[in-house]
Order: sequence, then C-alpha cells, then structure tokens
Amino acid sequence: MKKICRNLLLITILLSGTQVIDLSFTNFTFFQISFMIFACFFIIYIVIGKKLKRGLYLFLSMLFFISSFLAYFTSINKSWATSYLLLNLMISIIIIAVPNLFYNDDIVLLKKMLIRSQYIVIPFSIYSIYMFYFRGGLPNIVKLPLGMIIQLDNDFLLRSQASHQIRLSLPYATPPVLSLVLALCIIILLFSDNIYNKKIKYILIAIFSVLLVLTGSRTGIVGLFVAGFIFAFKNLKHKTIKTKKISFFALALIIITIVFFLIFDTVYIQKALTRFLNINILSDRHFLVPLDGLIIWTSSLKNFIFGIGFGSSAYMTGAHTYLPPYFLNSFVTLLVERGLLGLLIVIILIYLLMKKNIEYKKNYKESQLSLYILICTYAAAFIYEVFNCYFVIFIISMVLIDNNKGKEN
Repeated sequence: MKKICRNLLLITILLSGTQVIDLSFTNFTFFQISFMIFACFFIIYIVIGKKLKRGLYLFLSMLFFISSFLAYFTSINKSWATSYLLLNLMISIIIIAVPNLFYNDDIVLLKKMLIRSQYIVIPFSIYSIYMFYFRGGLPNIVKLPLGMIIQLDNDFLLRSQASHQIRLSLPYATPPVLSLVLALCIIILLFSDNIYNKKIKYILIAIFSVLLVLTGSRTGIVGLFVAGFIFAFKNLKHKTIKTKKISFFALALIIITIVFFLIFDTVYIQKALTRFLNINILSDRHFLVPLDGLIIWTSSLKNFIFGIGFGSSAYMTGAHTYLPPYFLNSFVTLLVERGLLGLLIVIILIYLLMKKNIEYKKNYKESQLSLYILICTYAAAFIYEVFNCYFVIFIISMVLIDNNKGKEN
C-alpha cells in the first residue's frame, strides 16, 4: 500500500502543472482527479493501522487543518471561504503525506519530479507569446485534444498583459505565482548536482530565467535576488565554497537583467523599475494592504484570537487603502484570517528557516538547498500570497522530510 501511495503522490506532483486544464466530461482537472485518488489511498493506508511519524510536520498539518475550519466558519465571504477550505484541506494532507511516504534518500527523486512538473510551462509560454503577439491575444477558451479545454476569464486576460506587453501566467492563475515557481526551480537546479547533467541543467536554468522575466512580476525575482544575495554574503569567507555555483547564480541574474531590457519597450521598463525602485513606500499597496491587515487583526480581541476568516477583508474598509480578499503578504494573511492559530503557523515556518540555517552551518552540502528555497519562498511571501500554491507546499513538505528521521509513534 505504501508503494502505491508513493507512486500516486509522485504522479500528483508531476500533474501539478495541469491545474488549468479542465476535462469536458467532468468539473475536475487532471491534478484534482489524481490528488483525490491519492488522498483516498493514503487515508486507507493510515486507517489500516500505519503509525504516523512524529515530527514538526504533524503539528503544522494539524494547525492548517483546524485553523481552516475556523477561518471558514468565521468568514463573511462564504463563496471565497469554501474554495479556500478545500484548498487548505488538500494542503494539510500533503504536509502529512510527504514526510510519511518519503525519506532523505528520496529527496533527489522529489526534486526531479518537481522540476519535471514545470516542463509544461515551456509550451504554455510559447503558445501564450504566439497568440499574444501574432493572433491578437489569448482567447477565453483554448481547446485541446481529447476533450480538454483551458478557460481563461477576463480578469486573467487583464493580468496577463501590461503596457501592451505580455505577462506570462499559464499554467497558474497569476504571473506572480508563476514567477515564484520558476525562481524556485532555478534554485533547485543551481544547488543540485545530481538530478541532471550539466548541459541540461544550465539549459533549463537559462529557459526558466527568460520565462521568469516574461512574467513581468517582482515576486519571483525578489525571492531569487534575496536568496542570491544571502548566499553570496554567507559564503564570502567560505574557503571551500564552489565558485562555479556563485558564477552560475550570477550568470542567471545577468541573463534575467539583459533579457528584461532587450524584450520590453521603454514604457514597460519604466513601469517595472518604478515597481522595483519605488522609494515612496507609503503609497505602495504592498505596504498599505498588509498594514491595514495588521490594524484589523489587532483591532479587537475576537479578531486577534480567532481571525476574520477567509476572504472577509473583501467586505471591509481599510484604514489606508481598499482591501482585496487577502493581504498581499502571506504571513499577514495567516495572522489576520486565522488569529492565534495563524500566528503559530508563522512561528513554525520561521523556526523551520532558523533550523535550516543552523544545519547549514554544520553541514553545508545537505542543508543549503532547503535553506535557500525557504529564503526565496519567504521573501516572495512578504509581497504576495504564496502559501496557496501547491508547488510551494510540495517544496515546504520536502524540506520537512529530514526533520522526521524515521521516528515512529
């Protein structure tokens, strides 16, 4: 049964890039169908008596599970809350399943599956660029063989362009999510010597770097730059550091910068630079929305303890700006929507980063990847919602594996 569950989860990871593809004969996507099949087998696997490993992951999963129901019942935006409840139940299962079904020796396999799951980004991007520049724009419905379709609403089409230039999104709902996924793929490739030969590895880094720029999003780029800066800073005094890794990391960033200025016109460049270099932070919604969220969280004892629930902010008035159904900062969203349980989740996530930093100092080779994918993820989390992305959850669950080294109840 365990082998079946492992294989089903690997297939689910591989299909995580097909979330946008609907099947005409059902309301579910390939990824959703695969996940439901896996979840059924995994629940049976647990029910028949298999003991769960003890570890930090179990507490984190229970927090997501319990706080999700609390956030659902306290929400005043039930249509939004329902979808987010289901999403968080799936997240809870992933966080339990990965550390129970895989071990340290499986990290290489998981890294390969995560990278392979994003191969689909390449044909999606080529199609998007072709349709945008040569066929008048992306259509609302894309018909694929075997009754498969992609439905793109007007909001998606609006987010997928800026200043008459394309912003790649597919196969994700927004350019920022795609940009973070690509940034994480680049980091996995840079800090892994055993998943591809060098030629394929650097070709993939170059491709993902170009596509990252074409998202036009600062989310993934900020995460990548922060991880690169900290990597370089921490290893200035490292006499044994492999200079090739620093060189290729720098090369990837140079490629991003060069392609950025070659592809986009002056208007787009000015707009993008303004977003990156805006010194008037008090007028930036990525500062004002989280600030308003913290004000709401601390405005009453009820909000502080229980939170306001999923998506409730869409019906609230911010002190400084209008509010979307989230707070443009993943940590603030956890706090405001889930109250003290959300605070516990944030504490665990920060603890995990600190733990990996300590392990990094003691054992450079084994912990560097975990540390830098967490740095990239958390840096992006400060300017966007990232913990609702399955790829990110798979990444965090992979990091949690080596915190549960075979300990059984």
